[in-house]
Amino acid sequence: MGVSVFFVYFADEINTIRMDYKILNFVIFCVGSVAENLKMSAKDIYRKMSQGGIISDYIVPCYDVLHTFSREYIVEDLVDLMNKKGLLKTV
Repeated sequence: MGVSVFFVYFADEINTIRMDYKILNFVIFCVGSVAENLKMSAKDIYRKMSQGGIISDYIVPCYDVLHTFSREYIVEDLVDLMNKKGLLKTV
């Protein structure tokens, strides 16, 4: 999915968090990668991450470090965090 498709889902995040284009693209990458890994819709993963504060309290503030890791590590880390926050059934 293209970046423009996700702008609708991220409208609230963009308004509440100062986010530049590269960080927005990284958030989209994270949401899409986790969704693909869990075979869920990106919309559902975004909602869960947003409700759990994962985007605003973890992905965005830690962008400088997180974006240097592999896709596999990022997905594993985010799924683990979502599980710890009770946002997913055990995966």
